[in-house]
Amino acid sequence: MEQRKGNPGVNVVVSIVLSVLLARLAGGNMFFTVPLLLVAQHITDRKKAVLPFFASALAVSLLFILRVMQQDEAKFTGMFFLGLLFPVSAALGCALWTFLRDFSDSVLRKLVICSLVPAVFCGTFALWLTTSGGAQVLEEIREAYMALLPAELLGINTEGFAKMIATVLLMMIFPMGILFQAVPILVTETVLHRFDEKWQYGFANMKMPGFFVWILMGSWIVTMLGNIAFTYPEVVSVFCWNISIGLSMHYFLNGISIMIARIRRSAAVTAGKVLVWIALALIVPGVNAVVISVLTVMGVLETWIKLR
Repeated sequence: MEQRKGNPGVNVVVSIVLSVLLARLAGGNMFFTVPLLLVAQHITDRKKAVLPFFASALAVSLLFILRVMQQDEAKFTGMFFLGLLFPVSAALGCALWTFLRDFSDSVLRKLVICSLVPAVFCGTFALWLTTSGGAQVLEEIREAYMALLPAELLGINTEGFAKMIATVLLMMIFPMGILFQAVPILVTETVLHRFDEKWQYGFANMKMPGFFVWILMGSWIVTMLGNIAFTYPEVVSVFCWNISIGLSMHYFLNGISIMIARIRRSAAVTAGKVLVWIALALIVPGVNAVVISVLTVMGVLETWIKLR
């Protein structure tokens, strides 16, 4: 492959091997596309730059299938589908990101476009789980969580807790797909451009396209009405919850951009530092809810109010 620097064969093979190893680790599977994103930066041909992502997705899928087949009761269970869904969706989403690297300087706009990949894979899977055929898979997911949990969890019946987890998962499959795709992209971009002032300025001034705010507000209104005044078919409820939370995540990132812009008025900080601060705040119970709410609202309000 034609590259800007480095040995093409070695770089690509090493990135694929590292990504496959990370995908097999419980704590590293969200970041398995990072090596691929890093090596793709040095491949000038965009069509060739996406090939390592397809190779990694194929390798991860085959290894996962082989591991399932080696079990005593190998079958296509709900957890099997989930085990393939997020890695494949993330790899293909990052491949699209790489292909669109020259499309726009706005990280947020490209992430919105790339979210079409988890929308197709994760969204379709979520809607399928509401059908009669998917209901059995959802039940298998619930049973799998029950097997992992103790009989009693902090005084809560495990069966009810597992059912709650399965329900929340159903409402958030699309947002989770976005998370698996966006986190490694943001990590890679902030590391690669930590000394690039033009990129830092662009990240601090990126904005969501204006018309998305009406989709966000409409989806949340329909979602809330379904919980207060009306009873929707499950497929409608699942669709609205996934769209509402998925779009809110993009406005949360828009709020982060606003926060970075305001901080940079008085202090020379990079986007990476601010993202680390926010990540630390998000792991603190109570504080995380405040941070998410405030930044998301800021991202939405900027549609009508100048905040930077």
